[in-house]
Amino acid sequence: MVGDVIYQTFKGAAIARGLLESDDEWDKCLADGGTYLMPKQLREMFAYICIFCQPAQPLKLWQDHFENLTLDYMRSHEETTSINKALHDINFIFKQHGMSCSSVGLPVPLENSPEVYNQAEEVRQATAQFEILNEAQLFAFNIIMIAVDNVDANCKLFYLDGPGGSGKTFLYTILNFRGRGKIMMPFATTRIAAKLLKGGRTVHSGFT
Repeated sequence: MVGDVIYQTFKGAAIARGLLESDDEWDKCLADGGTYLMPKQLREMFAYICIFCQPAQPLKLWQDHFENLTLDYMRSHEETTSINKALHDINFIFKQHGMSCSSVGLPVPLENSPEVYNQAEEVRQATAQFEILNEAQLFAFNIIMIAVDNVDANCKLFYLDGPGGSGKTFLYTILNFRGRGKIMMPFATTRIAAKLLKGGRTVHSGFT
């Protein structure tokens, strides 16, 4: 008890008594980082602060800065999903150092669930974009879809090459597997490239 307030933990009481160092330095560090760091970099900074600097209230730091920590995911996901994905990233760093979200008092991330897509909307988007394929894109599209539809096709692996801006990603986005009710799992070697694909992930995050 401190004054007339009963705290649930000794740590909470110690903070109220001013016996632990303030987290103001880490709060300012994250606030400053939020103005120029990408969300992924900010999550890494937050994780390393928790690992090496042992802030008194990691949960409060998370709650005060979660918008900047989840900003990239928020652009394409609901808030609950975005928070869970950000916690997964932070927890991944913790595990490399023998820690976890639960060990520092952060919410425990839930198991990632498969993305849910509107099949009718996937068909509509693919149909609209199909109309503006150029000749080379249309050629590649037809060959790929023939292989998908033909179980006896000899070739099931394809490699698209071309300079930046030639429309490779555009072609990927209209391979209408989800509109056909199939599962599509796009992976890329970098996070920037993965962000260009709906539901995209980096290779190392998907296969580790």
